[in-house]
Amino acid sequence: MIQLSVVLPIYNEDKRLRLCLDRLLTYLYNYTNEPFEIIGVLNGCQDASGTIIHNFAALWPQIKILSLLEAGKGLAIKTGMLQAKGRYRMMMDVDLAMPPTEIPAFLEAIQEADIVSGRRSQLGTSMIRRAAHETFKVLSRPITKVQDPQSGFKMFTGKCADDVFKFVSIPGYSFDLEVLYLADLLGYKVKEIPVRYLHGPDSKINVLRDGIQMAKDLVRIKQLHTM
Repeated sequence: MIQLSVVLPIYNEDKRLRLCLDRLLTYLYNYTNEPFEIIGVLNGCQDASGTIIHNFAALWPQIKILSLLEAGKGLAIKTGMLQAKGRYRMMMDVDLAMPPTEIPAFLEAIQEADIVSGRRSQLGTSMIRRAAHETFKVLSRPITKVQDPQSGFKMFTGKCADDVFKFVSIPGYSFDLEVLYLADLLGYKVKEIPVRYLHGPDSKINVLRDGIQMAKDLVRIKQLHTM
């Protein structure tokens, strides 16, 4: 049985994907003793990302590739989580802002929870980005009590992932909040742990555009899910 599935959303990542796969495969293959899989979800890519991951998959049977025509991180993560076979399923970002060496901490913490969410130690040097993060964290309080709800590093038990992600409807960045809200409604336990984090210079988030959309999504989440 596969112990760990790592789900990677991939949207035009040809500049960073080789390094990501090299580091992730090296760590999982050499420093873990459990069977693993890496699920790369190509969503709306228009660059060489597909070629790169297919080349890796030709050498590594642990790599599974899913292709979506539409872009959207939430859609990519949902698709990957529902196709994953691992006892534990982790979402990570291609920039590996959280290094693979943090994975054992998640595997330890999930023995006492259904979801483990990484709490980032820093959020980059941009004052605008940090202020936006703090504002959105306050706005998200009615949805979740998790301190850093939009951390891109979360691990789920297989059962929790199957139960929660089948209801996820938001295709963009706010899917994290929908996941946490659904988990709470379904009675799943969330544990937050601190992680090392290095904000990358090539982040695809637009603070103004995505901030407005996230605010709209907060209202939509509560309207969509009443259990």
